[in-house]
Amino acid sequence: MSRIQILKAIIAQHTFLRKWLLVAVIAGYSAQINAQTLVYDVIIWGDTVGKVTAMLEETGNQKRYYLKSYAIFSLFGKQKLEYEYENIFRNNILQESNTKNLRNGDLRSYSRIKRLGNGYSIDIDEEITNLPNRQIDYCITSLYFEEPVKKARVFSERFGEDCQLKQLETHKYELELPSGKKNYYSYKDGVLTTLEVDHTLATLWLYLRK
Repeated sequence: MSRIQILKAIIAQHTFLRKWLLVAVIAGYSAQINAQTLVYDVIIWGDTVGKVTAMLEETGNQKRYYLKSYAIFSLFGKQKLEYEYENIFRNNILQESNTKNLRNGDLRSYSRIKRLGNGYSIDIDEEITNLPNRQIDYCITSLYFEEPVKKARVFSERFGEDCQLKQLETHKYELELPSGKKNYYSYKDGVLTTLEVDHTLATLWLYLRK
């Protein structure tokens, strides 16, 4: 075999090995991540006006919840509402949370929550408070992926406080927000299928896409 043939064989072999190494790395990485995505249509006055995407990624002892939504409708002019939530849990305890709420592209409110010692530092629209001696294990975003069986309260990462939860019937719950508004959650096989939101502008319905 000539030197040129030997060189070509070595290059071909290395290319083959690189491809297999890349496949192995991707496969190993994918095996470590368990991801779930839920998509909901937003209904108002019988019309589909937006979408909610909820994601849950699990890697080892960490969970990342991410929720993004928008709704566009006309009420005293065109309104586009957007919400974004991101929560990080480790060993089933909330470590960090960030939310923001926009209307027509303008920031209306935000929240930032961080684990601090045995409690949390909470920043709601530049108003900073501390929540001492607390471990948060269930939030609003958790409601999309885990039916709140035998739970009496849910922590709102947007408001930085607990909301009262009451079971109305099998697989249906009422959540009372700090503002006094009430939302209604319905489940099938542990997953949220329908959500009735008592919004300031109108009642919104979320339906899980099949």
